[in-house]
Amino acid sequence: MFKQIGIAVLGICFLFFAFVCFAEYKKIKAIGSVETKFIKTATTGQKKLALEDAKKRAIDKYIANLDSQRVRILNNVKDQIYQNINTYVPEVIPLNDGHWENGYWNIDVEASINEAQIEELVNKYIQTNIKKKEETYISFVFVAREAESIRKFEGKKTERTVATEGYKEKTAETEGETAGESTKVYEKVTGGSVEKKADKIKYQSYIPEDINSKVSEVFNKAEFSVVEPFEAGIDTKSFVNDFVESDEISDATKKAAVDAAKAKGLNYLAVATLDVGEQLVDQATGQQKVYVRVNGYIWDLNGKFIKKICSVGPVQYSGLGEDPKVAKTNALINAGTAAAKDLVDQLRVKQGL
Repeated sequence: MFKQIGIAVLGICFLFFAFVCFAEYKKIKAIGSVETKFIKTATTGQKKLALEDAKKRAIDKYIANLDSQRVRILNNVKDQIYQNINTYVPEVIPLNDGHWENGYWNIDVEASINEAQIEELVNKYIQTNIKKKEETYISFVFVAREAESIRKFEGKKTERTVATEGYKEKTAETEGETAGESTKVYEKVTGGSVEKKADKIKYQSYIPEDINSKVSEVFNKAEFSVVEPFEAGIDTKSFVNDFVESDEISDATKKAAVDAAKAKGLNYLAVATLDVGEQLVDQATGQQKVYVRVNGYIWDLNGKFIKKICSVGPVQYSGLGEDPKVAKTNALINAGTAAAKDLVDQLRVKQGL
């Protein structure tokens, strides 16, 4: 019985691992080619070479759409990627039977790019080439908010009323006399103006604990030593209170945070605000869908003056789930990790990595 349970557990772990790996694959369409000269068909060996060529072209196409920092790093290790192409492009699916044109046999494919392996390669390159004399400390405060209640106001419409006068002449009964009557008509004219009062939204703000481990992972992989806000003497409650009342964090809260972080010897402080939108139904999947808008930046605490050296947003990300809570959590994770990666990439450029 224990053996059966063990096999079942291993099976579940294998399926979970396979699902995670599959979820990190990026689909890229590409065309592979092999020279056949004047023969308008391809042998089995030539078809295999065409598929290998398609993998390389797919990885080139994928790299071309990345940020400039990753493009530079991956171009430096392009030979390593080609030599281990099956690791980074584990699967290609032919989209047709291939065709011959101008001495080349071509085939259209959809390639699966293993983004997790690509990211690991980037991080290894940085770890190997980084010139770090001492640890680089960073702390971060990512604060979220969502609508607790919304009070809507109807538009107030103002209409114009215009008075018009008319005169109607009548024939008099006595010769030489005229008679008439004057009339005044009030006409309602469509138009005027509409005054609309802005909806009043009451927010609740909080530190989304679900994304903290993911954001820490991004900074740790980039070779930063992450310091918890409470260790740095940063009052996260002040960020929460500010984001309830305003779209921005107050200058007083910012100054208190950077002063505390600098006094503790930190090198950088990252801040991000995440606005959670209303839940919708995704038309493609039928699942709940939530959007999150994120703004973020990093302060450089080194030197005499504090400098904002990196920024991201406003940019919007979405998350899907079987219920609104799961969709919101996924949206927060997607927005938080994407913002952290963008900030790290910019910081690498500033550091000359």
